[in-house]
Amino acid sequence: MSRRRGIREWGIALALLLCASAVAQVRRDWREWEVYRAEHPETAELDATGPDLAWTSVTPRGATRLFVSNHPEGIGRPQDPGRPEDTRWPPRAMEGKLWMDEVTADDAVNYRLFAYHQNWFAEPICLGVVVENLSTENRLAVSGEQVGLAVGASERNPLGLDNLTVIGKRNAYAELTNALFTPTPVLLLDPAPAPDAGTPGMREHLLHVWAIGGGSTFGARMRLYLRKVVGDPGPLRARVSTVWAWRQETLTTGLPLIPASGPHVRGSWPHAEIRLDNAGDPFDVGRNERRAAAVRWLWLCRPIMDAQGNKTYRDDVYFTAERSFNPAQAKTNNGSYGASTVMQLTVTNSANTDERVGIYLRYPHKTLPGVYVGAAATAVYDERLQTWMPGDARSVELANWTYTDRATNRVTFRDWRWSTKTLATYPVPAGATRVIPLTVTHDGPAMLPLAVVLRKEPKPLPPPPPGPGVTPAD
Repeated sequence: MSRRRGIREWGIALALLLCASAVAQVRRDWREWEVYRAEHPETAELDATGPDLAWTSVTPRGATRLFVSNHPEGIGRPQDPGRPEDTRWPPRAMEGKLWMDEVTADDAVNYRLFAYHQNWFAEPICLGVVVENLSTENRLAVSGEQVGLAVGASERNPLGLDNLTVIGKRNAYAELTNALFTPTPVLLLDPAPAPDAGTPGMREHLLHVWAIGGGSTFGARMRLYLRKVVGDPGPLRARVSTVWAWRQETLTTGLPLIPASGPHVRGSWPHAEIRLDNAGDPFDVGRNERRAAAVRWLWLCRPIMDAQGNKTYRDDVYFTAERSFNPAQAKTNNGSYGASTVMQLTVTNSANTDERVGIYLRYPHKTLPGVYVGAAATAVYDERLQTWMPGDARSVELANWTYTDRATNRVTFRDWRWSTKTLATYPVPAGATRVIPLTVTHDGPAMLPLAVVLRKEPKPLPPPPPGPGVTPAD
């Protein structure tokens, strides 16, 4: 590398750091699962695995529509570090829609909106959610709630690496706990003008706007409820858009959809939740494994790197582009960003002794860099009532990552955490079957490898015999 080029690339990184908004002191208003690092003995216990278990049913759940806005992930990110102003995508002048979705329904539709973007410009930008009433007959009632966070670049890394996990953990925790959301204004949009009315445009409203500082990272979740006013004659017709612009005044639906140019997720799907179960391939805690406890894995997202370094995914991703409402423009949602996965874990006990099963979340690769950020909700089994009760929901970070600064191609941060979290343990009586509920939601940032591990928990050792002259009562 020439001395001049090295100085220029260092200047790019420094400019991003200096122009970024000050690091926000984010108040930790979420609860978080503690995780084990790679060297923890509990982690090593999960290495001795038998054959993987299989999900035998994958079905959509609920009627909430999933809206994912993650393209471009970096608004204005240079494609060539040597020519940053010439290669930014999108260019400075290309304000526009990040994603848009049109919907028709008899009476109402609910959205779960997931947005995740970075501002690679030195100046602040605005990002908003715009709702339009496309019906010429009906009024449209709009309400909702949102949780969002924009955080400036960290001192350790000018591209905001540290903040990816802060935003993700907070927003995923909010999703599973119904906490931290704030209401959006309740609106009533008039019908759109008829084509022959001589009034151009459609009735629209900027529902919410976020200011994103230079160099900052932004993430949000929104619950959006659209209702046709009772008594109005026709079906509900509406359009929802996420839009970026330099000023709030120009966040309108007249802007074009930013063309697809990369791998980052965007799209809308009929369901915001999927249900998985392994009923056809249960885990049997009655089995005895040679030299190790019985351990089985269930994969939620499994990126695989081939010999050439290309990344592929298993076919268990539900939110494919083909299932979206706009397959030509959508991207497959590898890792189910913004969605919730509701699992029913079937565990049996063929032994004649009572056993216990442990439920773990795990980052499953020692060598594949990546990170999982999300939240998990457990349940408690009431033995007296013989029923499941609400348990605990917290955010979780499982990571094994390395980060290369794109401006210099140098590794600026590395943390080889091969992390594991024990979520809960449950009794499984002799001859019984338990169907254990577990819910997770994914927030980011990158590769999302994630496994659910089931382990036959070892029985506690009996207490040692009392020493000479000591009775148990002592």
